[in-house]
Amino acid sequence: MIDSRVNNNTVLSDVVGYLCGVGDMEIVGSRWKKRDIQIVTNHSVKAKITLWEEFGEKFDPYLYKNDSGPYIVIVTATTVKEFRGEVSFATSYASKIFVNLNVDYITSLIQKFATVSAGVQTIERSNVNSISIEEEMFFNRMNIKKLLDCDWSPELEEYIVTMRGEITKIDNHFGWYYIS
Repeated sequence: MIDSRVNNNTVLSDVVGYLCGVGDMEIVGSRWKKRDIQIVTNHSVKAKITLWEEFGEKFDPYLYKNDSGPYIVIVTATTVKEFRGEVSFATSYASKIFVNLNVDYITSLIQKFATVSAGVQTIERSNVNSISIEEEMFFNRMNIKKLLDCDWSPELEEYIVTMRGEITKIDNHFGWYYIS
């Protein structure tokens, strides 16, 4: 069912599993904050959930480092994304996060995962933006001619470059915008 919800934001998904990993708060782009957590679902599948902005800030990793686990996490109203072949979940404005909710189903999951849980590990930073955008623009910089003259390998799946261009004319016949 999850595969049918990838990149379909009209249907939000709830995710339940035991917490096995928590990452640090990271800055993405110029201003977005996120924290990744990892859970193991009832089907023994690891799932990454990105907690955006206040969801990530309120999810204190130090509460989950001691040995009183397993911690059953429910994240409601998530979007399902696929990035580089990996399906993950992300909070939306409608999301809510619950940890070890006091209901029978969660109690049974705590008992089930008590023998399996190996504690909460630290997730390494994704290094999405370990340097500022301004600094990143100086790496792999080239003009269009150099890009067109490059020899590309079929094994190369992704390569990020910064293009340098020169505006030679502005056509404002249809207003102050341009089609690029």
